[in-house]
Amino acid sequence: MPSFLHPTLLYVGLACVAIPIIIHLLTRQRRQPIPWAAMRFIIEAYKRQRRRLTLEQLLLLAARCLLVALIALAIARPLLSTTAAASRSARVVYILLDNSLASTLTNPDGLSALDSHKKSAVDLLATLDPARGDRAGLILLGAPVDPAVVPASADLPALRRLIEQATPTDSAADLDAAFSHLSSALAAAPKDSPPLTLSLHSEFLAGSLDTQRKLASLSSPVPVSLSIAPPRESAVSNVFITGVEPLRPLILAGAALGTQADDQVRVHLRRTGPATSQASTSLVKLKLSAPGMNPAPDLAGADAIAKWAPGDRETSVTISIPTASLADAGPSALIATIDRDSIASDNTFRRPVLARRAIQVALVTPPRLALAISIDRFEPADWLRLALSPQPGDSSPIRVVDIDPRAVAEPSALAGIDAVIAPRPDLLDDRAWSRLADYASAGGLVIFATPPGTRAHPWLDLLESRFSVRIPGDREVSRPSEPLGLKPDSSAALLSLLSPELAELAKPVRISERLRLDTPTDPSLALLSLSDNSPLLLIPAPPETSKDAASSARSITPSGSSQSGPATQGPTTPGALTPRPLSRGNVILFTAAIDLSATDLPARPLMLPLIQELVRQGVGNSSSSLASIAGSTFALPPAAVTLAPVPADAGPQFAVSSSPFAPRRAGLWRAQDSRGSVLSLLSVNPDPRASDTNITTRDQLRAYLAAALPSGTPDTRVGFTDQPAPTSDPNNTDPAKPASDPRSPFPAWLLLAAAACALLELTLARIFSHARRLSPGLSASIAARNTARSNTNSTTRTSSEEHQAA
Repeated sequence: MPSFLHPTLLYVGLACVAIPIIIHLLTRQRRQPIPWAAMRFIIEAYKRQRRRLTLEQLLLLAARCLLVALIALAIARPLLSTTAAASRSARVVYILLDNSLASTLTNPDGLSALDSHKKSAVDLLATLDPARGDRAGLILLGAPVDPAVVPASADLPALRRLIEQATPTDSAADLDAAFSHLSSALAAAPKDSPPLTLSLHSEFLAGSLDTQRKLASLSSPVPVSLSIAPPRESAVSNVFITGVEPLRPLILAGAALGTQADDQVRVHLRRTGPATSQASTSLVKLKLSAPGMNPAPDLAGADAIAKWAPGDRETSVTISIPTASLADAGPSALIATIDRDSIASDNTFRRPVLARRAIQVALVTPPRLALAISIDRFEPADWLRLALSPQPGDSSPIRVVDIDPRAVAEPSALAGIDAVIAPRPDLLDDRAWSRLADYASAGGLVIFATPPGTRAHPWLDLLESRFSVRIPGDREVSRPSEPLGLKPDSSAALLSLLSPELAELAKPVRISERLRLDTPTDPSLALLSLSDNSPLLLIPAPPETSKDAASSARSITPSGSSQSGPATQGPTTPGALTPRPLSRGNVILFTAAIDLSATDLPARPLMLPLIQELVRQGVGNSSSSLASIAGSTFALPPAAVTLAPVPADAGPQFAVSSSPFAPRRAGLWRAQDSRGSVLSLLSVNPDPRASDTNITTRDQLRAYLAAALPSGTPDTRVGFTDQPAPTSDPNNTDPAKPASDPRSPFPAWLLLAAAACALLELTLARIFSHARRLSPGLSASIAARNTARSNTNSTTRTSSEEHQAA
């Protein structure tokens, strides 16, 4: 049974066949005749020719109905199998559509690469015949890969709508994950399934296909052929931003800080294509915006020129942001832009920061009746207060607030506090530990120090249980025979600004007493180490990943929907980050007491810059925000309930679920708790790997993809769509023999038949109109027919006149 490409048009056209019939019936309506004397002779002649006239009318009616039906069939485009295709088996085609960032590149015809490939994919669907068992599937390659229709389906109209609705992502294409999805779907297919054809639609730029990365082998129980769109033959130039790095993620007002260090921002650029051989410049615009406000104001901005020398592929430029009049704006974003070029999405880069005029630090210490008047009577809180605010007053960028350990658990105790330092954690009760854990989970920074003068430290157990961290070691206070020094280097990002002077500042510091803890397996967790490699300042590590930890992973789904399986954003990509209860840098531990009985660090020059950097960098890293690239997953704040786009009209809100969050589009998001309060700002930027516009040759492409096909697959089953198509028939491996096209040439023949039918109708109408010399009897018959169908009023009027004359 034939099928039609446009069945709706077929039904409408066939319904139009009734139009000539209705017209014919309307013209046969009988009117009331009025007899008169001469009519008798005409009626007798008409009766002798009635059969012939009726036959003429029926022939004309049939010709007109056939003409309408032929036109309807031609417009509906029947998919009638030709003799060559009649014997072919059912076909299964999977369309792999590249909707990655590189697909936004504009072609010479004015269409984007994605639009061109969508058109070719729709044309491919038109060659399939569901009546013969043909099926098709669809996988969108923008990471994370979207298996839109897997396994293949016979509902081709729905598949066509999905293709037409496909939108570009800001991530790279992940063909490896697409092959993994296909392998899983084909593993359950019976061995007698029809041969499989993979139709890959892409420009195959370096940003779409990394030929240096080994592609996973495709396993299939049936023969597989690969049809590849021709790769782009000429490279195009593209300049894009790969990073925005402020010296500190916490930007303080310059007037309050009294230094020009905090407003320095470095913007990194990269370029690909023919332009790399030329000298050029790029205008970089940088602004500090506060998307947490409504409307979002631009707090500060500046421009700079990045210069490219011939052969340069990467460059960077440093921009100073004027922050003298900066006000408290909370979570903010540095937004860098360059001039639009061949790929527009990668010309903008967003980096979350925290813009503040001053920060509040709480010292958890018991109240004192009198202040210490000499250094030998200083307690740890006194040393910390002096390091945080050497010149107390409103102009200080760090403002210190004392909180009694017994008051920490009160709901309002930590309101407006950016960081908490507890030099005496042994004085905290169970409620206070729970309150500090909740505070850190919400993005706060908590620094603990070993209390002086104690041998046992049961508070470490509370730290582990409440903060979900692990502190290995015997936890005993150790007093070495000789005081230990500090290692002169540190690779920790929190202390990166101290690195040039750290070796000199660390020389006089000696540690005579500290907790004996194991060296972290991750070197970046040890911010400062002693000369025996044991840690002095460390970030407690999370517990080892377990099933329970994996089940607490958090992600998002569209608000209002329930989901127990994978996130609707797509499957997790290989190498995705595993969410943790706390982000790195929320908790910091001093293994030595901040007291002269344990170390002379409080009285050394290192003390002030060390504490200042820990607080400023720690608050910026903990409170500011999360940053990622499109297509990658990352952890969300544990207290996050919803994610709202910035601006609010950029899209729908999302509800946090149990699977990793992997956005496909670049932009800013606000993580909100159950009360709607903003916990942090999330930024998603285009994947810089997807911005590479260098080309891939046909030979490279064929060899790379052929290696991923099932073992034993001949190379002849890999071909390009602008060349003779490959065949998946195991008995035919000749690439010169094209695959059978189930569409016959009947639409063209139907149009010719309709034209012939129209000519026939005109001829018959001319003949049957008797526009020629007629015999007396036929003339009388025609006259009788016409007179009998004349208007009733005219006939009545004529009869009246004759009656009066008589």
